[in-house]
Amino acid sequence: MGRKRRKRNVQAGGSEGFEPVDEMMALEIDKSKRYDAKTRSKMKKLRKKSRKDHKSHHNREPGQKSEETKYKGWHQVRVMNAETLSKTFLLETIGNYMETSFQVLGFHKIGNSSSFYLEDNHEAADAIQQLNNRLPGPDSQMLKIVVKKCGTPDILLNLEQLQVLKNVMAQRYDVVKNLLDLTSFHHDNTLVNNDIFAPLCSAPIMKQVLRIIREIPVLKALSLSRNRLRNGDLKVLNSLQTASKQLTALNLEHNEISDISVLKYIKTFPLEELSLQHNKVVNNFKEPLKYIEIVRKDLPLLKILDEVNIVQYLAENGEQVVKNMPGPSNHLPSTSVEGKDHPNQNLSESLLRTFLDQYYGVIDTENRGALIAAYTPEAVLSLQSKIDQVSSQVFHTQSNIAKLLQTFPATKHIHETFSLNVISLNKEEAKVQVKGKCMLAGHEKCVAFSRTMFIVTYGAGLCCREEILEIQPQS
Repeated sequence: MGRKRRKRNVQAGGSEGFEPVDEMMALEIDKSKRYDAKTRSKMKKLRKKSRKDHKSHHNREPGQKSEETKYKGWHQVRVMNAETLSKTFLLETIGNYMETSFQVLGFHKIGNSSSFYLEDNHEAADAIQQLNNRLPGPDSQMLKIVVKKCGTPDILLNLEQLQVLKNVMAQRYDVVKNLLDLTSFHHDNTLVNNDIFAPLCSAPIMKQVLRIIREIPVLKALSLSRNRLRNGDLKVLNSLQTASKQLTALNLEHNEISDISVLKYIKTFPLEELSLQHNKVVNNFKEPLKYIEIVRKDLPLLKILDEVNIVQYLAENGEQVVKNMPGPSNHLPSTSVEGKDHPNQNLSESLLRTFLDQYYGVIDTENRGALIAAYTPEAVLSLQSKIDQVSSQVFHTQSNIAKLLQTFPATKHIHETFSLNVISLNKEEAKVQVKGKCMLAGHEKCVAFSRTMFIVTYGAGLCCREEILEIQPQS
């Protein structure tokens, strides 16, 4: 629009399309007043943006949310020139100007500003941003507030904070179940009240937490649910694998795990129970049997997956999957039962075969130590050897059997030579014997073995309470 035409419009009281009341700027526009070119340009841009937003709002499908509303993640809030204001006063002042509730995480002061984080609360973040230059601060100056989206905050805790963290973890440890429950850890009331921000999805925090976990004498179960964990965040878990920390149960529910490759970070543990519910990775599988098959390739001792007893499930629904899994299932040809008849489903020949398939699917791998979960805590293993490289010994309790599994020479069993004999079987216990041949590291020729196992129902699955292992040169 040319200067002359603009001049005629102003003289005639025209407003170039603006209404007398500009809701966007919340001010009265005096039509008789002549605004400079810069002000008019700014007002025109604001009006254009307002119309665009209004159109976008009405064009959305019912129930559809805007991208801003859909945002899930972290916001950092910084309040400038607030060094003399206490946390309580500052947060109460902000809260008095808002209707949206919010939880403050990791409140701290840096220089002359105060800072804290919001989680999954875009509405509160937007409301706080609207308070910029509207709250009175020191010397009656308005406080400048900056709110921005941010990635996972990477924070290191000092010694004093680590001591509080250690006390909280001690309270969350069940000495009876050897369970450490770190569910929704950064929302723990003690941590929040002490302004300690400890999100486990932060690599530095996770490493500090793992150092404390390594001080726990015995750890059998660990819950890491509701901690925003992604696949890569679990890489460091393998540092927990020690003789006293043989994790048999791991809860990873309600996280951000998107791919089944996460199993490579936890397959070193002899897991019997795993939960991945409410993660994107579970939605990648439409067939339950395929899901179970893939998980058990890395976790052959697994008995409970997402709260489902998969040993029983496969026995009832997945016989085809069982036969296709690694192990000697197709090489245990003859089965004779002496004594009691076949029992009910509590302990059946099918479950025994599944147990042995798992056992021999692991015994020749680098993950042989995971077999410790196949024995009861008070199990006894009698080793009777006629091989020079191996001494005859009796191993009492699970911990001593674990030492044998770690020190016994590497093996390669020849599954085609296997034979299975179910000597006795009832609903709670079975006695089975597997005979065959295997290669033994340090021995040039095959050796013959006979493994007699007393298998019992234990927890949600089966375990061996007594074993007699005989090895001798092949005749």
